[in-house]
Amino acid sequence: MGVPSFFRWLKQRFPKIIVDCQPSSQEKYGDLNEPNANGVEYDNFYIDMNGLIHPCFHPQDRQSPETIEDMMVLLTRYLDYIIDIVRPRKLLYLAVDGVAPRAKMNQQRSRRFKSAKDAENAELRQAEDNKKRLMNGLPEVPYIKPLDSNCITPGTEFMSVVSKTLKRYIKERMSQSSYWNKLVVILSDSGVPGEGEHKIMDFIRRQKESPDYNPNIHHCMYGLDADLIMLSLATHERFFSIVREKVFFEDDRCYICNGVHPPDKCQRRKEVGAMDTIIKPFQFLHCHILRGYLQITLKVEGFEFERCVDDFIFFCFLVGNDFLPHIPSLDIRDGAVDLLMKVYREFLPHGGYITESGSLNVTNAKNFLQEVGKEEPAILEKKCQKEKMNAKKNFDNQMKQLEMRKATIYKINTLKSTEGMNELTPEQQEQLKTQEAEIKLIEQKENRLKERLKKAETKDLLKMGEVGYTQRYYSVKFKIDPKKDTQKIRDIVHSYFEGMNWVLGYYYKGCQSWDWYYPYLYAPFAEDMGEYVDDNFEFKYKKSIPFRPFEQLMSVLPPRSKSCLPYQFHDLMKSKGSPISEFYPDTFKLDFNGEKVDYKAIVVLTFIDQEKLLHYVKPIEKKLKGDAKRRNRRYGDSYIFIGKDNAKYFTTIQTFKAACSSSWGLIKPTIDKLNKKDKKVPLSDYKELLTPITNSQQGLTGFIIPVDDMEVGEDQNQCFVAGFINPQFEEGHVFKTRYLDGDPITLPEISVRGFSNTKPSSTYQHKKRVNTGDSYIDERKRELKDDYQQKRKNKFFSKTPSFNNDSKPFYQRSFKQDHTYFPRYNKGQYHHFSSYNSYKQHGQFDKFSSSYNSRRFKNERRRGYDDYE
Repeated sequence: MGVPSFFRWLKQRFPKIIVDCQPSSQEKYGDLNEPNANGVEYDNFYIDMNGLIHPCFHPQDRQSPETIEDMMVLLTRYLDYIIDIVRPRKLLYLAVDGVAPRAKMNQQRSRRFKSAKDAENAELRQAEDNKKRLMNGLPEVPYIKPLDSNCITPGTEFMSVVSKTLKRYIKERMSQSSYWNKLVVILSDSGVPGEGEHKIMDFIRRQKESPDYNPNIHHCMYGLDADLIMLSLATHERFFSIVREKVFFEDDRCYICNGVHPPDKCQRRKEVGAMDTIIKPFQFLHCHILRGYLQITLKVEGFEFERCVDDFIFFCFLVGNDFLPHIPSLDIRDGAVDLLMKVYREFLPHGGYITESGSLNVTNAKNFLQEVGKEEPAILEKKCQKEKMNAKKNFDNQMKQLEMRKATIYKINTLKSTEGMNELTPEQQEQLKTQEAEIKLIEQKENRLKERLKKAETKDLLKMGEVGYTQRYYSVKFKIDPKKDTQKIRDIVHSYFEGMNWVLGYYYKGCQSWDWYYPYLYAPFAEDMGEYVDDNFEFKYKKSIPFRPFEQLMSVLPPRSKSCLPYQFHDLMKSKGSPISEFYPDTFKLDFNGEKVDYKAIVVLTFIDQEKLLHYVKPIEKKLKGDAKRRNRRYGDSYIFIGKDNAKYFTTIQTFKAACSSSWGLIKPTIDKLNKKDKKVPLSDYKELLTPITNSQQGLTGFIIPVDDMEVGEDQNQCFVAGFINPQFEEGHVFKTRYLDGDPITLPEISVRGFSNTKPSSTYQHKKRVNTGDSYIDERKRELKDDYQQKRKNKFFSKTPSFNNDSKPFYQRSFKQDHTYFPRYNKGQYHHFSSYNSYKQHGQFDKFSSSYNSRRFKNERRRGYDDYE
């Protein structure tokens, strides 16, 4: 999931990083040897497969597939679709989520319990609605039970089917397409531990350590998580793009019906069959252009820009990530990233860098958070006021819609009643009864809305922003007395610091500890993190190994999803006498924590006791046989697929095949013995079968190894299949963050509001801030207002008005086709400047020509840039 709303913030703040993709050829596989229609030739394409699996499981623009078989067909079609868009020339890397670190499992557990509860509530609501419909003389609506999406977890039969489908898909494409036959494809399926995107990052990180690495490689990655942007920046690569489905907002046009709404709210989406042609639009996010924007907004003269990028990645974690709860005062919708960037620019000249090569500088991080903490009271006060206003506004809007619908029905019924019931046809009489029943349902919805508002208006226990809010926060969320239990607050802060360093290391080095996790549901305040951490605080992580797949399933699945596990584990989850029944509650609390929607609420669940869980699970695992035992392997293999016409690999393949023919039978028993014991196979045990791949010859670094289902001899597929291992380094090796020089990069002309292309504007000079009592948001509004008023004045007075039309009232005026709209400062937020006063003064109005221009003006105002919404 990554950083909530981060993609939207980037799109609004740095618009030129987003480019719409040219549509796919829609032909079977297309002629992929043709030049890329998007004007960029990509070398390597990495696909986070879970980002494709989830849309196939529950698509937003079509009906869901009814069977697993249909789902696999749709998955391969999506692969064809996005590969046709990107058209990599050298490498395709497919990564499926394997067993995750414990820090991620806690979030997975919350999501899966919440997903199961939502499905249960949907069934109950459907049954309740059907009862009411029968009472009101309406027919029942049949409930179709959807497939359980919790099966998208390593170790399930579903994920085993996904792995087999992908292997077959690659072989078929290499047999049928000359384009595919030139590619090298690497598949890391769910049997290999680690999240998909982090497997990709580990691959790139290790390839970059090669002395003859090519810095001009054009990388492209597919995935839906916002943290892919951070991961891409963390590579410090020259050319890196992310391709993903286009993100639609409320005022965007739907690609299904061309209406003004997101596709998932389209009424016609149910008319699109699960197997219909894919027409979903995609977008590129160019990280090298984002780097250009950050050069303007983030860099401080005299300091290394690459180190600033690393620090930017770190403080974006504070707004949200998959492993730690976000700091209470920092919400991206309230301008948190802008605040952190501003504080950082002021902090860097005297405070220094916060990170170095994926490690946290404790002293500098503490001092930086102290500076952020100074802004917390004002931010929380503003946020509280805004939430109260929005709650009342949303209630009024929903009630208005219900009243309008009810009034429409009353009007129809009144017209019909004038004709008399005797004059109505049987069909009209039945329709009248249906509408009367609908009115009753509307009135019930109105009552529910009123009850919800009443609950929202109950006394706020935290009173964020008011005096004493920190004491109330720790008392309510952590159940401690902050005045007496200062040591407990210190423990919380130390754990959070450990978490920040763990997350940073996970992005830059890989997983430092598989069983580390943050043991609280909430985060401390930034001010407290600056106060309760000593400069000599050290990070210590216990060296550990990944869970087995079934151990992870037992850690994250709710009882409702027990069918995803072999039957031997069911009693542990569902039986009343189970010694670990407390891990699988039927009910749990949701803490909305200031949010208004269910999916943002915090699921209040107890953390799994790892030692207790494994004590009862391991005896069952030892008795597993056959397919279940195979699915529960701790360490799976990655696969490499090489087309037989790929001349670069011909000698390497022949050498490997010759070695396998003579030695594989002798070495295989040793490998099988280690696999049965769930131990990693040392590279030395492969002996002469360990075949190196070098960058100088093949453009790829690593090793080819034998695996069980490879084809040593000739086969019907036009590809060679073997195991693949990344380049290996000594334990403790530091992957230095570095930017390699290469071919020149052409960037579009970019500018950022409040900044120039060459030098920060006067309002953003790095000087010590004078505390006037205003919050950052107030100060930022004032700065941008002054800056834009000056720019507006300069632009207007440098031109001579060409015509004057201010004799007409404003509502009759429209604008030229190339009319430019300027922002304005109004009611404490950023909207568009009033074009009336400015344009009236300078005579920039055209004659009223059509209603189109009037609508266009209103739409442009509605889509106004707003940092804080």
